[in-house]
Formats: sequence, structure tokens, C-alpha cells
Amino acid sequence: MKKLDGQSKSATKLNAILIGQIGKNFAIEENSISLADILEITYGVIHEVRALIGGRSVIVECEDTDKLTALYKKHGFKKLEMNNDEDELITMYTCIKD
Repeated sequence: MKKLDGQSKSATKLNAILIGQIGKNFAIEENSISLADILEITYGVIHEVRALIGGRSVIVECEDTDKLTALYKKHGFKKLEMNNDEDELITMYTCIKD
């Protein structure tokens, strides 16, 4: 929790920004948009939001496939271990540096 909060050793709650799920429309021929492109735009909005509400953690949900988790890990995300066996999605997080 301290690593995610970045300040308090005794933090029990965390302000985080939930992106939810990111998707690419493969029905569009020659769709050249990449996760890096999407995250660049998303982080611009997140920096504006942080000025209003604070927080430094970003959470995204994705299918638990090697290809997707590797892609998110390439962009600094880590898998957040959670006790939720019912959900088909996993939660990944990253911390934004100031």
C-alpha cells in the first residue's frame, strides 16, 4: 500500500484513477493506433484530473492473456493481486511520477 500511495506507511485507502478497459477496433482496416498512442492521450487527461482530485495510481482492467499483460507491462503496468476469482479480468496498475 505504501508503494502505491507513495507517502503514508499507514494508508488503508488509495485514490486511484480507473481507466477501465482499453480496446482497439480491429474491424478498421490498417488501424495503426497503438497502446502507446492511447496512453499518451489518456495520460494528458489524467494529469488534468490529478490537479483536481489528486492521486498517483492508474488502474486498468484487461483479459488475463500473456499477450495483453506483456503489452501493459511494457508500458509500466504491474499485475495487482486481488482476491476475486469470479472476474475474468485482471487488474493492472502503474504509478504516475510528478
